[in-house]
Amino acid sequence: MRKKGFLVGLVSLLAIGGILAGCGNSSASNKGASKTYKYGTVTIPAKDGSICNAPNYIAYEKGFFKKNGIKAKLVANPRDISDLEAGFASGKYDAQNGDFQYLPAIQNGAQIKAVGGIHQAASSC
Repeated sequence: MRKKGFLVGLVSLLAIGGILAGCGNSSASNKGASKTYKYGTVTIPAKDGSICNAPNYIAYEKGFFKKNGIKAKLVANPRDISDLEAGFASGKYDAQNGDFQYLPAIQNGAQIKAVGGIHQAASSC
């Protein structure tokens, strides 16, 4: 079961990377583009030691971002959701896996796109 959860998380993270690479506007998706990193740099606020950010660490350490033409820059994750939202609004951060914490910001007009989840609900069976 743990292996299945890990694989679901990993696939979700790769999907986020693919969407960021393919659907961004030209200035954002090519930020720092080079021959090594086709899609440039993506800044991810993930350095907080939480298990929820494990897919970011794993993808970074295993070279999945680089393999897909993305230079991932993992930075400190702000503790306050309003600081995180401001970071996305200003372009300081490009991506992050998360949960329902972003829904109020999206409802209030923040330009945050939800692309998929990494958590799986427990079955009652």
